[in-house]
Amino acid sequence: MYMAVSEIKRCQQREIRLSLLGPFYLYTTYEKYGAIKDLDQKVDVIYGILKQTLHSDENFPQLLHRLAVAYLEKSSRQDIHEFYLSMKYIDEAVRVTRKAIDLVRKDHISYAYLLRTLGHCYHDRHRQKEAIALSEIYPLPDRQDPVLDAIRKTYPIHYNAHETLQTNNGLIISSSASDSDIEKAIQALQEAVDLLPPNSKLRKSFFQDLGQAHDDRFDVTGEIVDLEDCIRIHLDAIDETDDNDPASAQMMWNAASAYEERFELLGDDVDFTKMMEFYHESLNHTLSGPTWRLRSGIKILNILASGGLWSRAYEIAWATSALVPLLVHHSQDHAYKNHLLSVSRGLSSDATTTALMMEKPAFEIIRLNELGRGIIIGSVLQRSMLKRLQINHPAEFSVIEDLQAQFHAAPRMLDQARNQSDAERLLNEKTQEIRQLPGFEDFLLPPSEDDILSAAINGPIVLLLPNPERCDAVLIKQTGLVTLPLPGLNCEDIPNIRAAMFDPMVLEWLWDTIAKPVLDALGFTETPTGADWPHIWWIPTSTLVGLPIHAAGYHHQGSTNTVIDRVISSYSSSVKSLIQARKNNQTESEIDRTANKAEYGELAVLIGTRNLPFAPQEVNELEGICKSMELQTLRPLHNREAVLSALEKCRIFHFAGHGQANSLDPLQSCLVLDGGTLTVDQLFDSHINQQKPFLAYLSACGTGQISHKRSTDESIHMMSAFELAGFQNVVGTLWNVEDGVCPSVAIDTYTWIKDKQLTRGSVAEGLHHAVRSLRDKWLCDRAESSRGKAPGDNEVELVPKLSSREVSRDIELCDQEHQLYWIPYIHYGL
Repeated sequence: MYMAVSEIKRCQQREIRLSLLGPFYLYTTYEKYGAIKDLDQKVDVIYGILKQTLHSDENFPQLLHRLAVAYLEKSSRQDIHEFYLSMKYIDEAVRVTRKAIDLVRKDHISYAYLLRTLGHCYHDRHRQKEAIALSEIYPLPDRQDPVLDAIRKTYPIHYNAHETLQTNNGLIISSSASDSDIEKAIQALQEAVDLLPPNSKLRKSFFQDLGQAHDDRFDVTGEIVDLEDCIRIHLDAIDETDDNDPASAQMMWNAASAYEERFELLGDDVDFTKMMEFYHESLNHTLSGPTWRLRSGIKILNILASGGLWSRAYEIAWATSALVPLLVHHSQDHAYKNHLLSVSRGLSSDATTTALMMEKPAFEIIRLNELGRGIIIGSVLQRSMLKRLQINHPAEFSVIEDLQAQFHAAPRMLDQARNQSDAERLLNEKTQEIRQLPGFEDFLLPPSEDDILSAAINGPIVLLLPNPERCDAVLIKQTGLVTLPLPGLNCEDIPNIRAAMFDPMVLEWLWDTIAKPVLDALGFTETPTGADWPHIWWIPTSTLVGLPIHAAGYHHQGSTNTVIDRVISSYSSSVKSLIQARKNNQTESEIDRTANKAEYGELAVLIGTRNLPFAPQEVNELEGICKSMELQTLRPLHNREAVLSALEKCRIFHFAGHGQANSLDPLQSCLVLDGGTLTVDQLFDSHINQQKPFLAYLSACGTGQISHKRSTDESIHMMSAFELAGFQNVVGTLWNVEDGVCPSVAIDTYTWIKDKQLTRGSVAEGLHHAVRSLRDKWLCDRAESSRGKAPGDNEVELVPKLSSREVSRDIELCDQEHQLYWIPYIHYGL
């Protein structure tokens, strides 16, 4: 039986009145801005009002409903590895919703709303169980949430004890349990749809939810009838939707995805045509938010590229890549950043391929590549630019900060199309105004060709672009941009990083396919004879990220067919971040330096982990060198708060300890302190950039390592985090390093820096010569070993023997006996 229209209007009016109540201010703040802190406060406020509301009050079920929706939102905003906590929120949402349903008449419009939310709960639980079942890592259920605990203890009316199947290794999820959830979801959603009158404006969103549930059931059953139902329901949702509805892009995506599944199953060309039609309509729906449009664009790009339709693919690549900056906002929380990384994965590589296949100019190739991998880098650089605006023009900053927040959270607002359209228009107008201010001419703009060329003032930049269709390098010199094909490089032949740790043949392959062609093209064909060595900045992308380009070559005594014997090598995460580092260095006036010195002194922050045999020795030696450079030294407490505080006022930061690359979530890669960890994400949230510190030396394992394949596009690791946070120079490692080797590399590097009086380039030079000396020692040991002599006989030992080197600075130890121990040390920055 349908609900009366008058009843619907009365309920909607009651909803509006409730939302305007003073205690619900934080609720509307979350809906407007979408910040995770406001979501936490929203839960607290609703819970607080629930405690003061009688069960017989007509608003009580609605309050329970709001709490359930908040729990679902909390579940969706958890980090990707927080499976257990996410499941707790979903289970709580189920219980709260069921309690509300028990209190509402079936002929009340709220009943349909509650059934829909119950369907969401079961659907989310099904998807979460599927994610857990597919995950290789089962998180331990050791996380507690104070809100849930408080509700369980003090307000048990909607919190019932429940059983969770688990072992000491995590959750156990059965396939049948997941199947049961999707069936319950469809049942609840179908009942909700049936309760709506034919003219209800809610039908489109109810249909969309039901169609997605049928699609997930098809994934479980493989039955064509489920897919047919999915397509029919999605088409019904589109029929119910206005052309200017901002949900249109997602609805078009849903229909296109269903047609794509049926095309793959049956091979019907009609389904292919419909699929392409809906994906195009989704991409081109400018009133919708950028996320679903981006998804559709990536789909079209992949389809066109697989068919060799490069001209059309190039057009789609630009239209799709241009959406990435619209996704970025510096205040976005950790979970949403990971979500955006997942959505945009592979775009940069695929878009770059279209430009290369169309033989486009090098400048267009660089811009496409940078646009497609700008989620994290763009967010951090945007924050730096806004901070500068806040300092110099606080009123302008306040306006644009508010407009950006509204634009990025607009899909949560009731009048979505008007709010998002207005926010975007006002944001563009304000941005243009700010670009008229002195020093802000490039505000939120991608780098110009002049910016890119000027970044090569101290040496050429080499952007490496491996793609399945072809592989190239873009050479950036002050005199121009050149695209250099690499015909010897094949994506299928690229080795894994672990092979490079142990096999000199990998270094020879890197030389033949990448390094030699690049160095020959740049004219670096022999070992320099003087003190001034040429300097190259490598920017590897995609599958080349993490490989030791700086160590490529044929390493034997007398050979000059190596990178290390021809040039000094540095790395960067992107052209954009290198440009920003150059600008930061140029804008640090002597006045700024003097003011900073007067407030803090020239400070070197030194940390040595006590559970590594050589780390304290390393820090003690470096303390003496730092003091000889007239630097004050500080050894802070080994906890995150103390270290972050020290970082914000230091000139040099040296960490000798354990590093850990997170294989599941790159933003949680970290330095391991005695009292906790310091993660990539925490560095991005710091205020280090304001001081423009000189050096972060990370004498730990894997600080330049990416264990998460989805993150290679953006090169997210501890080294890039320190670079983006504002350090002019960062020294770190590609993989595990040996505790006994680290002190000699660090001491030689700092000695060179001291002799050069902390000048630009001194860090890269010092590390280069330190590592080259270590390589020469390795060559001597290797030669003596081949002659049957023990390594190091009759000579001064430059590096401790293996028995004293065998401790790794990786939190997870691995075999190091045959490792090429001189390779992993690398430099990021100026």
